[in-house]
Amino acid sequence: MNNKDSRPNLYALLVGINEYHSKDVKSLKGCVNDVDAIEKYINSRTDFQLNVIRLINKEATRVNIIERFKNLLGSAKGGDTFFFFFAGHGVQEKTTIEAFSKVEIGRKFESLICHDSEPLYPEKIEYTCLADKEISYLISSLYKKDVHIVLAFDSCHSGNISRNQHAVRSLEKGTIPERAWEGFCFSEMISEEKARTVEDISEIIPESPHILFSACKDDEVAKELRFSKAGKSGFFTYSLTLFLMENKRISYRNLESRLVNFMRGIHSQTPHCTYKLPERWMKNMPFLGGAIDHFISLYEISYNPKQKWVLPIGEIHGLNTSHKVKVFGYKKGVFITGIEAVYSTFSKVIIPAGIDLQKTRGYSCEIELNPQNPIRINIQAGYEEEISDTRKRLEAEYLEGINPYFQFVEEDENPGYILHIMDSHYKLSFYNNPRAIVPLISKSNLRALNMLYQYMVHIGKWESFLYRLPTEKGIHPGSQQKPEKLPVELKIFKKDMVTKEFEEVFVKDGRIEFLSGERFILKLVNQGADSFYCSLFYFSSSFSASDELFSDRVIFLNPGDEAWVHDGKYCHFRLSQSQIQNNWRENREFMKLIISTDNYISDIMNMENLPEPDSVNSYFVYDKDNDLTNSVGPERGSNERRSSEGKWASYNYEFCIINPDYAPNE
Repeated sequence: MNNKDSRPNLYALLVGINEYHSKDVKSLKGCVNDVDAIEKYINSRTDFQLNVIRLINKEATRVNIIERFKNLLGSAKGGDTFFFFFAGHGVQEKTTIEAFSKVEIGRKFESLICHDSEPLYPEKIEYTCLADKEISYLISSLYKKDVHIVLAFDSCHSGNISRNQHAVRSLEKGTIPERAWEGFCFSEMISEEKARTVEDISEIIPESPHILFSACKDDEVAKELRFSKAGKSGFFTYSLTLFLMENKRISYRNLESRLVNFMRGIHSQTPHCTYKLPERWMKNMPFLGGAIDHFISLYEISYNPKQKWVLPIGEIHGLNTSHKVKVFGYKKGVFITGIEAVYSTFSKVIIPAGIDLQKTRGYSCEIELNPQNPIRINIQAGYEEEISDTRKRLEAEYLEGINPYFQFVEEDENPGYILHIMDSHYKLSFYNNPRAIVPLISKSNLRALNMLYQYMVHIGKWESFLYRLPTEKGIHPGSQQKPEKLPVELKIFKKDMVTKEFEEVFVKDGRIEFLSGERFILKLVNQGADSFYCSLFYFSSSFSASDELFSDRVIFLNPGDEAWVHDGKYCHFRLSQSQIQNNWRENREFMKLIISTDNYISDIMNMENLPEPDSVNSYFVYDKDNDLTNSVGPERGSNERRSSEGKWASYNYEFCIINPDYAPNE
């Protein structure tokens, strides 16, 4: 009989430092309590074989932390989990290394202060802090396939913020000087010369999959508070373990949402989660890994004492008080309710009388983000009867008479799209261009109308998001902002084919032209006086929307900070072979910049692409009089006034990809 334990291993390194050797670093009160709370949660995870190491106060030296980190992560195999928890002081370090500065916003490392660290004396190379780049190096050098890695830091790096009535976990002296190269744990493996000459940090420190929970954003402090007679605890760790003990298999997505809602609503501390994952769906995994629950909801309402029951979506996501919310998981079944108030990044939900929800848990919900202006589709066919019949069948079977994402209009009512009813197929195209934009749908297909309906809804959602305008009470009142008026600007640099140097590209009315395959690099620069959360979405001509241009999805920029898209790697747009063969003059792709003074969840706005049309049946010879410039419908967005606690704005950039081989007379 084989009694071998088949459970995966959980290797956990828990570090808590109340007392520091350096006189420049003040003592803390709650870090050891934080380790105790996290260890209690870990011991409750009976689905793992546990391997836990604690490093407390004097034990938590730089050498000990690195060695235990290497030993534990090095022991993990495929299917195992490695968890590193740190409670203590954090600090920022300057860097002048170009490869690092492209991925470190503000040219600063974020570092953890070990018990024996001397943060104000970087020349003491044996007693430097533990930099985030060193942690990245340790992970990349020890990573094995299918090992799940999770980090959680209850510390902060906003060293220029003075202490208040609460103890905070940051050094008061501000950003510390740059350390000598020998002060990095990888200095013997990677030469300083190589680090200063590479353009891409991944050449020396490859990025490996992991998830990082941080206690607060860069300009906030990680607070210590008294929650019980046992003494102080980190506010982040208290909140984290509160939700983990309530639901040990809570998903990363829902855990992040509850933490942000709960902590922001009590003490204006905003936790942040960074996902370095190969697949987006992995955010639905339970904390510390495991099988994904069968039912996963994008949205969840949760409680905080200030705003009560809250949805983590708001004006930025297109929500308004007319929307209805269907809530699941209540002990008496499903109930439907409304929205009381909408703010920039979240909304208050009405809880009907008699509904008693449990405040420590979240409730999954469904909500349809209906646009204010649906796309306009004109139906064309050889016979009027076909038009009328198709329209009636769609409206009766799928639309119930009304659809928020598209509407059928006559040809003189400014349509953006055409539904062509052909002898044997349905075809969707832009109004000014006869090429199919999705695969032709055979009339003999029993799901033909359903497929057609799904395509039109998807395109309607895509346009709704692309052309959604900022609030009138946003950063600048009025319509969508010009990029030169936004405090955060997208700067574009194109490589000169002769000099091989990058030169800044002039952006005129949000439009930029490139030859197919031409290389460029992008960066965001905060030129304003406020700090902003920023995301950059890529909208493809196959009707997808993705926030993955930055690995953190939503980045935080202080005044003067800059951040390189794709860590400064080259980008390019390229026409497909079929587009070139069919003599397209140009194609258009889009990027949308969203900035907000409040943190927000961006990934719920992602959209998968629609299937591309068949290159033989769907592409037609390009007519020189049919230009794609006006093929997408007019810019649209709601001008209704909205109430908002935060400021936000957006701007669209249009990238026009030119076919260098275009022949105008063909």
